[in-house]
Amino acid sequence: FPKAFPSEWRAGPVGLPVRPHLLVLGVSPGLWRPLAAEAGKERHIHFLDSLEDGGNYLKASSAFVLPSLTESMPNTLLEAVRAGLPCIGTTVGAVPDILQGEDAPSAAFRKNCRDQDAGACGLLVPPGDVQALADALFRLATDIGLRRMLAANARIHGDKYRPERRLDLVESI
Repeated sequence: FPKAFPSEWRAGPVGLPVRPHLLVLGVSPGLWRPLAAEAGKERHIHFLDSLEDGGNYLKASSAFVLPSLTESMPNTLLEAVRAGLPCIGTTVGAVPDILQGEDAPSAAFRKNCRDQDAGACGLLVPPGDVQALADALFRLATDIGLRRMLAANARIHGDKYRPERRLDLVESI
């Protein structure tokens, strides 16, 4: 799922109180590990080629990031919201609709999600904007109140993405 991944990790977190670890699922580790090593991040980026037990990895995560350049309706993001994770995604495909929730004003995301996050389960950044992604990662890592609010909203909105509810919607068409 990390369709724009190589350029993002080069920015690296600056000024974080802790050194976050990044878990990347569903990729070929042999292809990606050398890139992580080249960027000096091999101790903080972990690659798994299997998507089996993806739900368990989500449960063990603090946040979810989908830095896609293109997307339609990303199931991985739906699963992260259902798991109650605060998310960061790009303004492509259905990602804004998923992360804004019904109650979140879209202006909140055009203004870097500052004080108008009510109803949102994640932060949005423009696709390919490495600095905006780094800023959003920094915000999630340092603002516990924001993380808690986004996670709480994800748990509320996640119910509508249960497979049974999505199937009911399809069958009603």
